[in-house]
Amino acid sequence: MIYTNHTSNYQNTLHLSDTISYEKSSNLLIQQKILVPVHISRLYDYQVVCTGKDGIINRNDLISQLSKTCQIKVNGTLNMNLNPPDDFQIRSSSSLKYVKLWQVTNVCTLFQNETIAIIIPYRDREKNLQNLLYNLIPLLQRQSILNYKIFISEQQTLGAFNKGRLNNIAFHYIMKTYKPTCVIFHDADLIPENEQNLYTCLTSTDHPIHMSANVRSHINGSYTTIYSFLVGGVLAIRPKRFSVLNGYSNNYFNWGGEDDDMGLRLLSKDICIQRPTSGYYYAATHSGQTRNEKRFKLLFDAVLRQDIDGLSNIDKLAVVANVYEYPLVTWMTIKWIDNYLSVL
Repeated sequence: MIYTNHTSNYQNTLHLSDTISYEKSSNLLIQQKILVPVHISRLYDYQVVCTGKDGIINRNDLISQLSKTCQIKVNGTLNMNLNPPDDFQIRSSSSLKYVKLWQVTNVCTLFQNETIAIIIPYRDREKNLQNLLYNLIPLLQRQSILNYKIFISEQQTLGAFNKGRLNNIAFHYIMKTYKPTCVIFHDADLIPENEQNLYTCLTSTDHPIHMSANVRSHINGSYTTIYSFLVGGVLAIRPKRFSVLNGYSNNYFNWGGEDDDMGLRLLSKDICIQRPTSGYYYAATHSGQTRNEKRFKLLFDAVLRQDIDGLSNIDKLAVVANVYEYPLVTWMTIKWIDNYLSVL
């Protein structure tokens, strides 16, 4: 359920009745529209997937074009390799051999106008990142995705992890330097398991694509769609749409909330997502994460903050400290430049 209020220009504050109460200035309202859960526990009942046939992408037509036009065959299920060889070192010139091994030789005209940036927010997940790249890059070769770069956005600042900031500052940087036509935000622990899940924004509608709707956490386990509101994991989106959303919120530290905040941002801007029928991923194991205890308070007024919290203020919160070019990836180290500890 969506709660919509309209306020006059003379109303100074807005009073919301819920388990959490807020007073917000009326100048924070988005076109005099407020979108929050009537009760925060109802958040996960909301739908961000496009209605009807637009909600699910069956890319058989595009896959058929790949076969006919470019002689490319993508067959379906992938066999993961979770044991990369010892010489597969991401931050090493020795990885040049894998660039040559996985070089795209069959250039497909369907992708000639597509430039893709894959952004991976990162800290202390070396094994997860190795496994992802060792499986992802050969997949991009099989799909004949030629014009792409992988950007690792590593948090150097100590303390709580902030995925939203890492995604925003990486996007801010690459739009000045690389200028992609498609951006894919990709968690480091999710490994694609179907080669028909195309790493591109190409659809008939250009809606954002939630590529990772079906996830399993055990090799022999079953897949689950965690909840209908989910847009986290792997999200492909056109830069223009991401800018309309003002990117991710910068306020979610530790684990939980930033992806649900993105769901609310999509709803508030009347942008729905699509999910491919081939969107299957394996969620690799990793060390435990500290839960964000403030996530529900932040979600409650997420849309009130949307236009002032995100890409619009990321340059006041974070900076790209260093950029290193390696054969397989562009590695960015990120530092916070605000006194973020004061808000934790």
